[in-house]
Amino acid sequence: AELQRLWAEVTERPNFLGDRAGVLERLIPLLPGLGRGDEAMLVERGFPLPEDGEKKSRDQLCEVLRSRWYLTGSEIDAILKDREFFQPYLRNALARRAELGTVPESPIDATDANGLFVLTELGDASIIPDLLLCIRMREADLNRLYGDVLTEHFWLPFAKLGHASLHELWDFVADPASYLYARHAVIDGIVAMPHFHPEQRAAAVAFIERLLDDPHDIPADHLAGILCDCADSGLTELSEQAERFAVAMDAVEDEGSHMATADDIRRAFAEGPRKDFI
Repeated sequence: AELQRLWAEVTERPNFLGDRAGVLERLIPLLPGLGRGDEAMLVERGFPLPEDGEKKSRDQLCEVLRSRWYLTGSEIDAILKDREFFQPYLRNALARRAELGTVPESPIDATDANGLFVLTELGDASIIPDLLLCIRMREADLNRLYGDVLTEHFWLPFAKLGHASLHELWDFVADPASYLYARHAVIDGIVAMPHFHPEQRAAAVAFIERLLDDPHDIPADHLAGILCDCADSGLTELSEQAERFAVAMDAVEDEGSHMATADDIRRAFAEGPRKDFI
């Protein structure tokens, strides 16, 4: 039963490049005595393993991108190696989704959702405008297409590729009409950006300072959570402004903080950066 549950989780929930280890690494620990050479035993137990990505044709890899919510490590490697074909192919898929602005198809075509992380891996910063259009979709469409990936992994393209589009990122974050957790994804990318682009540290700090001065309807407990992330990321330049924000939170009647509290902010900055932040 546990194996069936895990298989369903791996195949049905999007993880894209967030789990490069692939399916076997999730299944093997649950099978005592089973090692990497025992794939046949998994098949005998009813788990059809994807064949080696290196052996798949372009058409087969395109079908994987379209129809599956996960990619195995070998499939990712095969796609990255065939950059000349897949980079424009995936860029066009993302552009089509941005132009469409919705998710009307059933079953869902996951090409663009998978592809945006491949394009991030390839360092293709040209995707940022289309990506921002995609996450302007209504909440229901975002949940259908991205699921938990929006809150768990979507910061990555903005952290790695957004440094040349800070004005566009600000315009998105400052728009209260955009879905709150999509705005969070962009902000989380800004907070993590100095880890990939150290020269952007001052710009990242200035971005968060500007947000604290004018949060554009982002709730206080969400801003508190963002400040905790800043502390975890090592943005110590924000410590004084974080304390002022915590004092202001203390002065307001607590209406129930779901993301973080004033005490959480103080604790995060007192503990300092987390080594496992990225």
